[in-house]
Parts: sequence; structure tokens; C-alpha cells
Amino acid sequence: EVFAAGLLALSVAGPALAQGRQPPKQKIEEAMPHFQRGVELYDENDFTNALIEFRRAYDIAQDFHVLYNVAQTCYQLQNYACALDAFQRYVSEGGSALTRERKTYVDKEVSKLKTRVAQVRVTVNVPGADISVDDEKVGTSPLSHPLTVSQGKRKITATIPGKPPATKFIEVAGGDTTAISLELESDAAPPPPPPP
Repeated sequence: EVFAAGLLALSVAGPALAQGRQPPKQKIEEAMPHFQRGVELYDENDFTNALIEFRRAYDIAQDFHVLYNVAQTCYQLQNYACALDAFQRYVSEGGSALTRERKTYVDKEVSKLKTRVAQVRVTVNVPGADISVDDEKVGTSPLSHPLTVSQGKRKITATIPGKPPATKFIEVAGGDTTAISLELESDAAPPPPPPP
């Protein structure tokens, strides 16, 4: 169930609700249409577009409440890595503003989600390549830590402008740890042709 009152609660409550950083009222008003559209789309089971709206609302207002909705929507899309990341950020940004019941619920969900993700260490032969998982950008090479990906079949791609992308498909089970390397054309001069 998404948290339909997230931004609304923050916009009407005083500083007591916010744990430190409260978004400016203008940012909340700007984010509100996206947030409300997200809730409508979620209720209509249009989770892909609901996620876009919730992410946009979060980008504008930077209000931790919205991360709960992002997590629930990712969950519905079976994007467990996204749900795990959003729930962990929700707890970390919400801090003491979370009720004990909500914190207990989220901790339980986080434990469950950790069994549905895998760790993949990705190395690319050139620095500065965009790395994406299932066509969603997750970082730039070289990566300092393994990627957390949802269990199942994943498409991992490295791209750099002006070169053909390097893609690998992997199948991972929950709890797996694996490593892959992606080779892009490098700028090194090609070897000279063999003598005739």
C-alpha cells in the first residue's frame, strides 16, 4: 500500500514531523501534482508510470516520505534492488521521524528483499563508461563497489559515446555474488597488420 499522505502530511505538519531537513513549502507544492498522480497510477496498477511520478516528486521535494512510495512501487514491479535501495534510504533519511510501527515494518521488508538480490562486481576495460542494468543507468566505470541487482535474468551494459556498447546477460539467484567484465573498444592504436 502506498503512503498517500506522505507529502500532504509534511505540508500541513509543523517542524515536529520533520527530522532536521524540511523541504521548502514551494518545493512541496511543486512536487505535489507528481505525487498525487503517482498515487492515482499506483491505485490503477500502472506501476511503471507511478514510479516515474514518485521519483520526480522526490527529485523536486527531497522529502523522505516519498521514498516509501518509490520502494512499494518498485516492489510491485518486482524490481527488488530498487525497492531495497529506496527502503534503506527511507529509514536513513527518515531517522527519528519514523514511527516504531513503520520502522519495524520496513526493517522486515528490507530483510526479505535482501534474499531477493545479488551482488555483481562489474569491471570495464575503459574508465568513464556508463554502466546500466536492464537499460537503467547505475554508475560510471570504474565502480567502487559491487552492484546490487534483483534476482533473475539481468542485462548489464557499458556504453561510451562513439563506440559500440558492450553487453552481457547474466542469471542470478538471491544471495549470489558474481563478477563480470565488459570490453569496450579502447582508443589504443590497432596492432600493425602482419607482414606480407
